[in-house]
Amino acid sequence: KLSNTLPCINEKGMLPGDEMYMSGRALYPLTINLAKMIASEFDGDLVISFSGGADATNIEELYMTGIQPITLATTILKPGGYQRLAQIATILDKILTKAPKKIDLARLEKLAVESFANKNHLKERRQNASRKISQSLPLMNCYIAPCMSGCPIGQDIPEYVRLVGEGRNKEALQVIIEKNPLPFMTGTICDHQCMSKCTRIDYDESVCIRMLKKVAADNAFNEVIAELKPKSRIANSAKIAVLGAGPAGLATAYFIAKEGLDVTVFDKKARAGGTVEYIIPEFRIPNENILNDVELVKNMGAKFELGVDSNFNIEQLKEQGYKYIVLAIGAGKSSDHGIGGDVHKVKSAISFLGKFKENASDVSLGKNVAIIGGGNTAMDAARAAKRVAGVENVYIVYRRTKAFMPADPEELALAIADGVIFKELLAPKDFTNGKLNCQKMELGAPDASGRRSPKAIADAFEEIQLDTVISAIGEKVEADVLTANGVKVNAKGNVEVNESLETNLTNVYVGGDAVSGPSTVVEAIADATKVAKSILAKEEKCLCTDPSKDIIFDAYKVKSEITAKKGVLADSFTDSKEAERCLECNIACNICVEVCPNRANVVVMFNGKSQVLHVDAMCNECGNCASFCPYDEKGEPYKYKFTLFGTEAEFNGSNNAGFVLIDNQTLNFKVRTADQVVTANFTEAGTCQDIEQELAEFIWTVFKDNSFLIY
Repeated sequence: KLSNTLPCINEKGMLPGDEMYMSGRALYPLTINLAKMIASEFDGDLVISFSGGADATNIEELYMTGIQPITLATTILKPGGYQRLAQIATILDKILTKAPKKIDLARLEKLAVESFANKNHLKERRQNASRKISQSLPLMNCYIAPCMSGCPIGQDIPEYVRLVGEGRNKEALQVIIEKNPLPFMTGTICDHQCMSKCTRIDYDESVCIRMLKKVAADNAFNEVIAELKPKSRIANSAKIAVLGAGPAGLATAYFIAKEGLDVTVFDKKARAGGTVEYIIPEFRIPNENILNDVELVKNMGAKFELGVDSNFNIEQLKEQGYKYIVLAIGAGKSSDHGIGGDVHKVKSAISFLGKFKENASDVSLGKNVAIIGGGNTAMDAARAAKRVAGVENVYIVYRRTKAFMPADPEELALAIADGVIFKELLAPKDFTNGKLNCQKMELGAPDASGRRSPKAIADAFEEIQLDTVISAIGEKVEADVLTANGVKVNAKGNVEVNESLETNLTNVYVGGDAVSGPSTVVEAIADATKVAKSILAKEEKCLCTDPSKDIIFDAYKVKSEITAKKGVLADSFTDSKEAERCLECNIACNICVEVCPNRANVVVMFNGKSQVLHVDAMCNECGNCASFCPYDEKGEPYKYKFTLFGTEAEFNGSNNAGFVLIDNQTLNFKVRTADQVVTANFTEAGTCQDIEQELAEFIWTVFKDNSFLIY
């Protein structure tokens, strides 16, 4: 029998003791290779029972090697639960009589070799340590789409994903631009925090949400912009000046103009778009995509004054009649790289990328180039350097390993595909006479970010022969121009603001990189939303959603389709087909129901909605529902969902909010809510005055429609 679980050293400390156990997908490559080794010794004449990560992605190939019986558990303890067995059964049903009588060594050898490169077993496919959201699990009405909570602007992701899947791209784009005025930028270079929270991560891989946004934008832009109309311009409305035409400035102008106010965007550059337009290489985002987003903002009614003096003066702007001023000036000053020696030969990534985008043929770097840093800017700089004439070798030098680089996994993969060479665990110290001297490092304990801290190895150094060094270790705000205008900045050089992003100067706001340092396009839009809401509120307006954009779906069809795909593993498709993988968790979550092996969490239909009821008598407190519940705080359904108890003694022995039937004749229930315990008396019609109405109605629904749960 191979191999069930594998004892490992308990480094994470999540469980007591020295050992923890590997199972599921991670165990599969080890188990299948062990099967190959043992089967080879017996020339295939050996019966092997397999239990080491079998699931729908490998069950057919595994069975056709001649290995049987195959047992599994881990896959059905994940979202989808027992329903995953249906897909496996469908696959096996077609081949049950086709397996060889003895083990096919050639087939097993092939499967064993391929297992190491199979993405289903590589840790890199999971982009974050946890997909939980920073919210508290409510007692009732807990259905939520984690992707929406993970998105800084709370995009209505399941809705527009379904619309794209149904070919309704116009409606999808209309939904998107209600909260996101830069669909092309975010559809191309967004860091897709939504995808790191996607429930499908615990199936196969997250839905390609960013790609689907781009599908909607590409296919419906012309149609939507032709109909895009702002509200009528408010006569004598307050004037708003937005300084900076990058993502934060564009989004702020869009939202304010959308509600009919007079807004003008100023920028020292000749074209709008900020860093995206002037720094991010075109091989990452085409120029026409940027122009489309700018056009959306213009069509909403925002005015632009480009190529103006970069030395702004807040008082002068107020004298010109601007009541509100929004500083969206970005963070264009490079951080100190700390490299000694020939400092003048160390370029900043921002400066290099700017020149590269302006005219790559004018850039000269020599043959050997090193990029210092591990973020997306470093990847951009490295990939751009590979495209410069005369460059032969491009290195990324980083003090940690690739696994701990902050760059998006796909950007890392693209750099590798472009031939960039990674020099890991090296900290640059000095660049002199064409040699970059680096301190060798090793990984220590995890720091506050969860990444392992690099520690210097005593007297261990490495030299790299180079022509050019490019520093990509971050940017900061040019604080001088802010302080000259009376705007307070903190010790880090970022602007001090209140919750509405208003500075110490009344009606002067700031958004984007100037608030927290270099951030992402979607985070800039989140700042813009806050600023716009604050300004509009002061003008007794609101940032309103257009009710005409309400989405109409066939509710029965939607629910049926969601249920049908709950247990199905499916690697990503292409274009609109990808939408089929979305589990639409805001309509039907049920994760705690699916992953409970004892079915101690059940769905109760209540007032037309699904509610989760925890059944105490069926729970052995394994904690599996807590592992997969999307909520971070109180994300333990077996403790914090409304609970049905079998006996009064079990009720008294628990702290769970819940209820127990005391007397079937008098219809008395004992109910605990928070720290209060009451005896609730129901009438034969199901009414009760002793507890809040929603809980009373829910208890009565369980009693009348789900009586099989009560004893």
